[in-house]
Amino acid sequence: MTDALEIQELLVGELDDWIEALPTYQAQLIRSMLNDGDPAEVAMLWLSTSGPSNTAPFGAVKSVGSRFYENLLIQMKKLICDDEGYEDERGQLIKSMNAGKLFLVGAISAALAPHVGAAAAVIAPAVALTLAVLSATGKATACETLTQMIADRQGLPPDQAPPQLDA
Repeated sequence: MTDALEIQELLVGELDDWIEALPTYQAQLIRSMLNDGDPAEVAMLWLSTSGPSNTAPFGAVKSVGSRFYENLLIQMKKLICDDEGYEDERGQLIKSMNAGKLFLVGAISAALAPHVGAAAAVIAPAVALTLAVLSATGKATACETLTQMIADRQGLPPDQAPPQLDA
C-alpha cells in the first residue's frame, strides 16, 4: 500500500468529528460560521478573517484569504497525495494512525504551517474543515477532491489545474 493510500485510510469521520478536534473557542466559531456556508467556504472565510469582528475588512483581505486557502489546499494535496515531498511528515502520520483526529489535525497543521507561512493554530480550523470535506467524499477520491477544490479556487476545470504552486 502506498503512503497516499495509507493516509487516505485516516480520512474517515463526520464534520462534527473534525470540528471537535479543534480547541473549544475555534469549534464554537466554526459551528456558527457553518450556519451560513459549506465547510470549504467556511475554511476560506476563516483564513480571510483578520482582526476583531464587526469591523469592515480591508479590500484585499478576502482575495488574500482565497489565495491563502488555495495554497493550503495545494500543500495538503502534496502531503496526502504526492509521492515526493513531506516524506517524514507522512511517515509520522502513518505511524500514528490510531492517535485520533485531534492529533491528525494538529500534525497536518504543523506540517503545512511553514509552507503556507502561518501558525499551525491559525490554519487548524481550515485543515479540519478540509479533512471533513475529504472524509465525505470517500477514501478513493480524496486526491481527486483536492484537485477539484484547487481548480475551483483557480476558476479552472480540474484537467487544467496547475499541479503545484509555491506558497
